[in-house]
Amino acid sequence: MIGYHYTSYQCWKHIKKNGLYTYPIKKRGFIKDFGTDELIGIWLWQHELKGLAHTGNILYQAAMKSTTEIVYLKVEYYKPDTYKPLGLLPGQEFKIIHDGHIGNLKYHTGKEKAVINQFPIPIERIKLIKIYNLNEIFK
Repeated sequence: MIGYHYTSYQCWKHIKKNGLYTYPIKKRGFIKDFGTDELIGIWLWQHELKGLAHTGNILYQAAMKSTTEIVYLKVEYYKPDTYKPLGLLPGQEFKIIHDGHIGNLKYHTGKEKAVINQFPIPIERIKLIKIYNLNEIFK
């Protein structure tokens, strides 16, 4: 399966050497599906984000990581390595729906779906798509 991941350029320097490692992901909505509000994994978007969803994700990463350089990655992952919610029946599909916003600006419509990969992903399965330098973009 193919997923997409946003992160800082600083993190990319480590990813190039070691691959993507899991990290804590906290979301109140997880309690209903997973029985906890925090999972340890890697957030992967199911499809390439476009327009406001893509731009919002870049700005979110910049704000959360206090950086102006954001990296967009294409990642190969295996479906069995993703978290499944409690009570999921065999053959049922599940994707996390995210409702991202910055203040009153809602940059995710609820159509963008993601999964959380439970295990590290080696560099051989990661491809750099683009580096966004916000200082250059907003000159």
